[in-house]
Amino acid sequence: VVDAAISFDQKRCDKLLRIAPGTDPGQWWSTLVEPALHRIAERTFLASPGEMPEVVFSNATLAALREYTQQSEAALVAGGGPPPNHPSRMRRIVLIFAAPGEQVPLAAHALAAALGAQGAMARIVTGSATMHRSLELVAMVRPAAVAVVTTQPRPDLDVVRTVHEANPDLPIFVGLQNDAAATGLPLAATVQRVRSFTGLLHEALAVVR
Repeated sequence: VVDAAISFDQKRCDKLLRIAPGTDPGQWWSTLVEPALHRIAERTFLASPGEMPEVVFSNATLAALREYTQQSEAALVAGGGPPPNHPSRMRRIVLIFAAPGEQVPLAAHALAAALGAQGAMARIVTGSATMHRSLELVAMVRPAAVAVVTTQPRPDLDVVRTVHEANPDLPIFVGLQNDAAATGLPLAATVQRVRSFTGLLHEALAVVR
């Protein structure tokens, strides 16, 4: 898959990253996608205009997650289950944020798909997520938990502090590998620093279940 990305072969990359039915998207992310992403990030390229291995890989990853989720939702509804927007499913939703000013990481999409595969509902906050807008979303959606996914070594954690102050009982899980960055988190039982993707998934599932 790394070779496909660095040779700008979108079709091959799409095929190699497709998630087979019955596959756990969390496992897919941890064992295939994340290691490949790190390998690509370590490489140096001389690319022509319009060529970006990271974009080829990102497009394939998002397409795989979108196809997997659509097929899973269709199977659930076909089996008599409620549609995604049904109130019974929206009641225990996890809202996933990126750090302010950061493009939503691929890991956020993988986390949402992995939660969905376990019967939970998750939505990713994209677009303009100002502090005011973030508070509005939390008040409107009333999530069971909030997860913050970031690839930045020292992310801006203002959104965590603001959401926590307005909703002190809301569980907030923040994915941070950098110990120094974690010192900026509020000291509260409902705000937890998590070091890994798997940890974020397990903590969020523990709340929504």
